[in-house]
Amino acid sequence: MRPNGERERLSMLSTLRPWLVFRAQNLCRGGADAEDLVQEVLVKFVDSFPQMAQPAPEHVCMAWMATTLHHTFISRLRKERVRQSMEPALVHLQSMAQDLASPTEFPFSERIADDDLREAIESLSLKLRVAFEASREGKSYAQIGQELGIKEGAVAKRIFDARKGLKRFLSARLGRRSTES
Repeated sequence: MRPNGERERLSMLSTLRPWLVFRAQNLCRGGADAEDLVQEVLVKFVDSFPQMAQPAPEHVCMAWMATTLHHTFISRLRKERVRQSMEPALVHLQSMAQDLASPTEFPFSERIADDDLREAIESLSLKLRVAFEASREGKSYAQIGQELGIKEGAVAKRIFDARKGLKRFLSARLGRRSTES
């Protein structure tokens, strides 16, 4: 058995619901979104106005519902706008995750044969090859610079250029090999 105040509150909600649906349909331009919006506002109303001995006057409830309906509608629009702006980024991240999860081919380093690497190193100029080989032996840039009589920055540049040259040579070699297959 419901107390008298609760009965009055439910009666008021049932009489105000059609008015609220009409307002929601105007905001949402009809459809199920309006019904969802009304349901959300009614739940907020019940939560905000717990059982009272004397329910709030109808005009106060209508004003509260109209304001809440408007704020809830705006909040939904903002959430949708954020979701839409984030969607391209999410699609991009999902495609990157799929690429990482299921590689379609072996990594570059696993497709290179020892002979290809030897040829690539031999294709480097003498100054690049000397710096690269010293680096491969585990020498520091300072040690290589002392041995060659150049600054550390020059050593770093030569090793960078050597790596770039190796990558270019090996990429071309692997490209030819894949078209021959």
